Amino acid sequence: MRTEREMFALLRGFALSDERIRAMWLNGSRANPDADKDVFMDYDVVCAVTDLAPFVDATDFLQRFGEIAVMQEPEGPPYRENKSRERYAYLMQFADVNRIDLGFVPMETALAEYGKDSQTLLLLDKDGVLPAIPPPSDRDYRVKRPTAQEFAACLGEFRWVAPYVAKGIRRGEPTYAQAQMNGCVRPELLKMLSWKAALASGFQISAGKCGKYLRRYLSQEEYALLLSTYSGAAAEEMWNALFAAFDLFMRSARSVAESLGFDDERQKSQAALDLIRKMKNL
Repeated sequence: MRTEREMFALLRGFALSDERIRAMWLNGSRANPDADKDVFMDYDVVCAVTDLAPFVDATDFLQRFGEIAVMQEPEGPPYRENKSRERYAYLMQFADVNRIDLGFVPMETALAEYGKDSQTLLLLDKDGVLPAIPPPSDRDYRVKRPTAQEFAACLGEFRWVAPYVAKGIRRGEPTYAQAQMNGCVRPELLKMLSWKAALASGFQISAGKCGKYLRRYLSQEEYALLLSTYSGAAAEEMWNALFAAFDLFMRSARSVAESLGFDDERQKSQAALDLIRKMKNL
C-alpha cells in the first residue's frame, strides 16, 4: 500500500505537470490535525483550473493515480453534459485501499470558495492568489450549543419515533423496527449525547460523523450502553436496545438540561417509556 508521503507526492506531481491546474488543496478529515488517522482516510483534494471542460471530457489522466477498483462520478450523466457546471469530481477507490476524491473547480470558483471549510490545507498555489487562511481545524464541525427550542424538539422527536420501533418489534417486522431505530431514534440519541459530551469543553469538540468520536468523551459505562443500542434482528435484542437507548437518552437529557437551564420534560419522557413497556407486554 502506498504511504501518505507517496500519495501527496503523486498528487502534487499531477498538479505541477499540468499548467491548467493553478492551485490544489486538501479538505476533509485528513487535513484536520485532531482527527484519528488511519489507512482508510481518503485524500479529499480540490484542483483549481483555468478550464474545467478538459478534465470532464477526457479521463485518461486518472490512470496515473493507480489501479481503480471502484469509481463514482457524483456529477456524471446526465450532469456531465451541463456546460454551465462549476465543479466536477472523481471519487476513486484504489486496489491498494487508498482513496482519492479528486475535485475540479474553475479558478473563479476557487477564489470565492477557498478556505470556507475550516478543514482546508493548501498544497499548491502556483500564482500566489489564494487568500491566507487559518491553520486547518475542526472548528466548523464542532457541536453547536442547542437553543431551548432545539433541545425541546430533540426530546419531542425521540419520544414520538420510539414507539414506532416498538410497533415494528411487536408486529414481527424487524426490518421496519430497525429502520425506525437507526433512521429516526438514533439520530436524536446521538444528538443528545453530542450535546452532553460538549458541555465540559464549552462546545469546543467535534463528535465526528455518526458520533464516531463520542468514545473520547463519554464514560466507559455510557459508551458501553450506547454500543448496546446496536442490536441484531431478534425481538429480545431489539427490545433491549430500545430500552437502553431510552435510558441513555433520558440520563443525557437530564445532564444537558441541568447545565443549560432547560426543562428536560421528564414526565413526558417517562410517559413515553411507560407506553413502550405496555406495547411490549400486550
